[in-house]
Formats: sequence, structure tokens, C-alpha cells
Amino acid sequence: LGSVAALVSVRPGYEDALTAALGAAADAVAVESLEVAVDALRRLRSEDAGRASLVVGTTTGPATPATPAAVRDLPEGAVPALDLVQVAAPLADAAGVLLADVVVVEDLAHAR
Repeated sequence: LGSVAALVSVRPGYEDALTAALGAAADAVAVESLEVAVDALRRLRSEDAGRASLVVGTTTGPATPATPAAVRDLPEGAVPALDLVQVAAPLADAAGVLLADVVVVEDLAHAR
């Protein structure tokens, strides 16, 4: 599928926050299935080609993952991370898992 970064579009101004929230997954390679992930890892191992972070996508998820109910009722200035992204359909389920409990605030004062 490509890099996770290429499959996720972030609302301007929130790129650093979402990169931090995704951690290593931000630099990962998205693959369409577990089988493809296993094949990629086998190839890396057999060719002694180093390491890679993989995020397994699906073809069933919506283009924008649903924000969990737990992060909908937030104080002013707090925004669910999933409300700040548009995700290519194959990666929507994975993005939902990676960002489900993430809330973004404008600054440290709003985090308190």
C-alpha cells in the first residue's frame, strides 16, 4: 500500500501532534493483509535486509475511522485525534486502533 505517512492526511497545524501520537507507526509501511506482512518479513530475513515496521490494513474500513465514544465528550480545546485525520480506506481500521484513545490539545496548559 505504501508508507503510513502517505496514506494519512492530517489537518494543517496538527502534523507534529499526530506524528508523535503514531510513534514508530508514522514511519511504518502499510500492507494490505497479514499474509503480505508475513511475506515481507520473511523476505527481509532471507535477504538479511534489516528491519521494518509494518501496519496491517484491511479493505473493509471506512475512509474516516469512527471516533470512540470515550473521547467524544472532551473539555474545550481537546480534540480526538481521529477527528484530525483522513485515512486511505485500507488503513482506516488500523488508524482507528492506533489513535482510538488519543486526544490532542493546543498546548500543555490545555492538557491539565
